[in-house]
Amino acid sequence: MAETALLAPVSELVEPIVIGSGEPRVAVRERRKVHFNYLDAENKATERDVRPLAMAFFGPVWILAAWCELRRDFRSFRLDRMADLVVPDETFEPEPDKSIESFLTSGWVKKTFAP
Repeated sequence: MAETALLAPVSELVEPIVIGSGEPRVAVRERRKVHFNYLDAENKATERDVRPLAMAFFGPVWILAAWCELRRDFRSFRLDRMADLVVPDETFEPEPDKSIESFLTSGWVKKTFAP
């Protein structure tokens, strides 16, 4: 168990995910841009191109933390609201202002996840 890199509890509350969670994980690891259709909380549809930074499980959903090319800012996306995910061969180079460290310390994170 100590060598397991990813753990998530099984729950009857887990939302069904249309895409495989393996694709976003590979994209994070290989720094590959991702394209997908997304439905927000108000069911508004958008197409997104993102630089995936990390994945997290906030029961009952998986979240992809990313730099969003459309919004030119950090965003988090629920995997269960994604569809038609494509991981092209296009990679990106790390940039200090578009890193997971910057995401975690950004005002956006504090505003979005504040209690």
